Amino acid sequence: MSFRLASDEYFENFGPLTAQGDVYQDVPCTYAAARSKHLSTEPGLRKGTQDAHPPDWVEWTDPVHSVTVVCNYTETFVNKQGYRHQYRLIAPLMPLDLLVTRNISKEQARRIIDQGSSSGLFYLPEPPGLDIDRSGSEFDEHWVACLFRMTAVVQDVLDERRRLARLTVKARWGLVANLINVVSPFGFDPDDTGGLTELV
Repeated sequence: MSFRLASDEYFENFGPLTAQGDVYQDVPCTYAAARSKHLSTEPGLRKGTQDAHPPDWVEWTDPVHSVTVVCNYTETFVNKQGYRHQYRLIAPLMPLDLLVTRNISKEQARRIIDQGSSSGLFYLPEPPGLDIDRSGSEFDEHWVACLFRMTAVVQDVLDERRRLARLTVKARWGLVANLINVVSPFGFDPDDTGGLTELV
């Protein structure tokens, strides 16, 4: 499915409160990876399959301060001011050329640019207000939200960080659709908006 918008249709100005689709700079992101020795030693187990044994160890990455996008819905109920809760689900934004140097092919990167998403990666143009070095590659100014690497922070963390922009309604619709594809076992029909328009 394709969610690619024109580059000037992704970002808009933000309001006083944090909302879904807000882009922040220098937010600490981390994740844990569980590993089991049994996955590689027991016969008959395919690589990456789950086994009945608990993990032998868990690896925590060091927090990486990165550009992030707020993924969850934060607004309060109608006719009230403030937030529903203090926890924010965020996903790191990464330059596409950085991912190409690490683990995705140029062909996949080009598909993400053309189609707007791929396997937990949601396309975004480079967020406004960043002062970064250019690589000179064909993927300059193309970024992705790594929705498979979401983590949680409290609102106080975001209040101390620099907010860059907010996704437009159309871009937030694409964000929600991609989040559904990441966390739901069911397919998403882009022609069936259902109640999504009320969320964005």
